[in-house]
Amino acid sequence: MREGGFVRWLCAEVDRYNRTDAQYALRLAGVAREAADVSGDASQRGWSHRAKAHALRFLGEYHACLQEYEEATRLFEEGAEGPERLPSQPTGALEDQQAVALQRFHEEVALPLHGERGHEGADPGH
Repeated sequence: MREGGFVRWLCAEVDRYNRTDAQYALRLAGVAREAADVSGDASQRGWSHRAKAHALRFLGEYHACLQEYEEATRLFEEGAEGPERLPSQPTGALEDQQAVALQRFHEEVALPLHGERGHEGADPGH
């Protein structure tokens, strides 16, 4: 998966589930945050904060939602104004960490919910 693709996919899944299962969307946003933090990229981190803000909004957590939107805005501006942030690890190490994040997503979010509630498309590997 290209760099940033996993985080953006998770954020799109958050948007997809906000109206039907906001708790699930919030869990996805947490996984997106972890994956974005691994990348160290301000833009990816901004997308993950934005996704969490959307999920919190659907849960009625407006104060926390505004804080996440503010952080997303700051990170987007940081990514646009500063030089592109490159990961400190070699590319292979970053890919390994993203693979671990993807595995965690499958184990902790997609598989349990897919088995219990039958969310179609929640498990991108199948």
